[in-house]
Amino acid sequence: MMDVVLGGYARNVPDARESEVLSLFETIIKQYKVAMQNDVPHIFESVFHCTLEMITKNFEDYPEHRFKFFSLLRAIAAYCFHTLLQLSSEELKLLMDSVIWAFRHTEKNIAGTGLKLLLVLMKKFQKSDFSNQFYRTYFMQIEQEIIAVLTDTFHKPEFELHVLVLQHLFSLVESGSLTEPLWDASTAPYQYPNNAAFVCEYTIKLLSSSFPNISVSEVTQSAKELYRLRSHPDIFKNHLRDFLIQSKEFSA
Repeated sequence: MMDVVLGGYARNVPDARESEVLSLFETIIKQYKVAMQNDVPHIFESVFHCTLEMITKNFEDYPEHRFKFFSLLRAIAAYCFHTLLQLSSEELKLLMDSVIWAFRHTEKNIAGTGLKLLLVLMKKFQKSDFSNQFYRTYFMQIEQEIIAVLTDTFHKPEFELHVLVLQHLFSLVESGSLTEPLWDASTAPYQYPNNAAFVCEYTIKLLSSSFPNISVSEVTQSAKELYRLRSHPDIFKNHLRDFLIQSKEFSA
């Protein structure tokens, strides 16, 4: 029965694909969890590429498919994560690009689901043998994209999720999970003493370019304070909110 449903979904023209197929397999994976692990590659192969082609042409078409697609990916990441470790580097990049595309979305349910999926992926990869490889590839891109949506008023409803992502990134650096440098030694202007020093400098550069109206010294102070407060969720969130408010006042 699964082959019939998945085969029909994959072969159909986009307008004939039922979004309920995506929610069906999300429900099944949530119910049976790791027992579905051997079936996930077939599910992924049948729905991932063809659905992604449908929903990434613009931000309007197939709204039901959008939300259910990212909800399915979140279920796979949460309950059958090890199947994602079998993806090629090209497929993983496509997955991460789709996650970033999701949280850039102006529809809050899709953006929120994309951010929740990102949080699951980051936590799972942190505990895996591929932690260094994953974060060396995606740490800077994730932080850059999160800073970008933080400055966009369309994404204000997801502020608390943005905070959680940044907290995770900053806490990760001090967790001991990363045993290799995040920076590329061949292109770096100098060798950093540790990942913490690199991330702090990178964050200052990101915030400075995103908020050119604020002085470098103020940005530096705020970035270092955010990093220091990474283990204090409420204070971290309030400090980041105050910084964003300050940036708007300066620009006004």
